[in-house]
Amino acid sequence: MEEIHVIWDVETDEYKLPELTDRMLAAAETRLGVKLPESYVELMRVQNGGVPVDQAFSCDIKPDWADDHVPVQQIYGVGEEGILQSPYLIKEWGLPKEIVVFSGDGHMWLAMDYRTVKSEPPIIFVDADNERIVPVASSFADFLTGLYTAELSEDEEGDIYPGLSAEQALEALAGEDEANWILSFNYFYENAAGQERLIEQKMLELLGTSSKQLKNLAAHYIMIYHEKFSFGEQVMQEIYSKMEQDEVLKEAVPELREYIQIVQDASYGDK
Repeated sequence: MEEIHVIWDVETDEYKLPELTDRMLAAAETRLGVKLPESYVELMRVQNGGVPVDQAFSCDIKPDWADDHVPVQQIYGVGEEGILQSPYLIKEWGLPKEIVVFSGDGHMWLAMDYRTVKSEPPIIFVDADNERIVPVASSFADFLTGLYTAELSEDEEGDIYPGLSAEQALEALAGEDEANWILSFNYFYENAAGQERLIEQKMLELLGTSSKQLKNLAAHYIMIYHEKFSFGEQVMQEIYSKMEQDEVLKEAVPELREYIQIVQDASYGDK
């Protein structure tokens, strides 16, 4: 598969995990209870996760804002910050069981579908907003072959959140539209630089909201934001305290502590 060796955008280390070893692979397959596709494993041996050069896959079922494709902004590697997040994502977002998520965010996902097979699974697109599950490729190898660079529409040109400001994102988080919540959370992820304190305070505020769904999203994105920057120690203590006192969130505290420790350990290891 010659194309596998030129798939990665080498100008960014985003989503890139430590080099894949046989031991890591065996442990991941045991933990997930699956046999990962050979084409995926080969790709991860070249680079363990990252951003592909071609970020579109043609699909009849696609997001409303994409004319003819599903966006593929990352491919998760083998590790705690990669496909091993799948059990958490399945539980958090109500995704189908027996899948391995390898790309996506809070409202749409691409996954290997092990519901009816034990190896070489087909690829599915999960549209959580509209509760749709659609087969998109017969195998991971076919999925890779189908990647291409899409021509951006006027709405997609430039900023991936065209016209959205911090003020508008904050307003959306005060509304009741879950799709706009996710758009706002993602806006702050992509634009975290210089807004770290604002994000910290907003996450603290959202943990106290009356909306179960919104506070769960806030707790989830606190983990995701740690990929960009570390929350202050005092802020994290306030976050843990709020969550431990909340019937909805208290069970997620150990997982949050563990995840943040993993991210911090990885960051220290890079220094």
